[in-house]
Amino acid sequence: KVFENEFSADAAVNGIYARQVGRISDNTYYYMLTGGMTMWGGWSSDELKYSGTNIFFPLVEANKLDPEYNTIYQAIWMPAYSDIYHINAAIEGFLNSKSIGNTLKKQLLGECYFLRAFYYFYLTQLFGDLPLIDHTNYNTNGSLSRTPAKLIMQFMDDDLKKDHENSSTEKI
Repeated sequence: KVFENEFSADAAVNGIYARQVGRISDNTYYYMLTGGMTMWGGWSSDELKYSGTNIFFPLVEANKLDPEYNTIYQAIWMPAYSDIYHINAAIEGFLNSKSIGNTLKKQLLGECYFLRAFYYFYLTQLFGDLPLIDHTNYNTNGSLSRTPAKLIMQFMDDDLKKDHENSSTEKI
């Protein structure tokens, strides 16, 4: 139903952006559009000095993004893949919609493809190889193995070069 009219379709993409801003208030310092990735990168290098003792300690003190640290999973991995799921849902909705004008569809698909590439860029910079998810089938998403970062970079490049003029016939 979301992709049956332009207003709700636009709101779906705005919701993806809003998920970013909303996280700034939950004290996890996550995230990509709020400067969180700048902090994570700065803490893992010699740019920033961390003076706390909370959930970021493993990254800051050991310079280690280790899956054994549940806080890293909760602060980066889990929210990023949740957002990628929403982005994939929007892409699927746009590709299957017959009632959204081509101009708006092209714009919103472009935003979604950019956002997906943006997320994967930062995730590969932090974690290297990781699951590449480009659909919303949760039955298969949870069991995907890691894809080499080089292939993810190619996927990102393809997303950024998509021809949105013919987007209504493109399939994921």
